Amino acid sequence: VETESYDIHYFPEEEIWNRKYDFVVLSEVIEHLRDPLQTMVKLKTILNPSGKIFIKTKFLPGDQSSFKNWFYKNDPTHVQFFNQKSMEMMVSSLGLESLSFLENDLTLIRA
Repeated sequence: VETESYDIHYFPEEEIWNRKYDFVVLSEVIEHLRDPLQTMVKLKTILNPSGKIFIKTKFLPGDQSSFKNWFYKNDPTHVQFFNQKSMEMMVSSLGLESLSFLENDLTLIRA
């Protein structure tokens, strides 16, 4: 299986935007994006028709007291947080068909 990496700072391999992929993985990435929807729109263009996007990120805790003690918010590079509803809204706005929550911090989006 051939894989490729992309990182805007460390692996700015722009040729990835000219290819199609069966899988796109964002592991601990989406919480760093100032405009995650714009990035997801761009990723959708490189996804094969039956492709899948995996997103690993911690979901917001359900209540204020848990949020106060939530370690994830203390990282100053984390600028966005998601819960299942906000992830569903983003997927819906992209016109993608299917969404599964595989674990507490892993989401599968099917084209």
